[in-house]
Amino acid sequence: MKRIGDILTRNKTAVVVEDDTRYKQVTIRTNYKGVVLRGTQDGATILTKNQFAVSAGQFILSRIDARNGAFGIVPDELEGAIVTNDFLAFDINEDVVEREFFNVFLQSPVFLEACIKASRGNTNRKRVDEGFFLNYEVDLPALPEQNELIKKINKGRAKLALAQNGITR
Repeated sequence: MKRIGDILTRNKTAVVVEDDTRYKQVTIRTNYKGVVLRGTQDGATILTKNQFAVSAGQFILSRIDARNGAFGIVPDELEGAIVTNDFLAFDINEDVVEREFFNVFLQSPVFLEACIKASRGNTNRKRVDEGFFLNYEVDLPALPEQNELIKKINKGRAKLALAQNGITR
């Protein structure tokens, strides 16, 4: 068993928004639909001046909607984008989890359960309790087994693609 905090390390790269700079902003779609550009905006129009920068390849989740599958990996095109405190960005510990395996793990019922259980509050605006989330334990196979599982998953994906091509002909 590993704590999620053994897999992920919180990254809080602070950014003070400057009026004369243009910023990319992030949003995360629910139901595992990923991390996308919310838009670009001049700093003068951004009211929350204390924000955080995210980097490509980081794991990010919405504090409010993680229980609804609002999390994912920051894509290359959002390198340096900014987020408010309602988003948590993490570096992935690749000594513990293989990146491709982690991407599959994110869509597992086990990971979603961690997000649901870590969400606290009385209204529909439940927020992830970061401490609880990072201390949540998951059964993570060792790196060699993760690599073997990824090989099997990729073979299965290739077979699925062939079958889908046969259907559409």
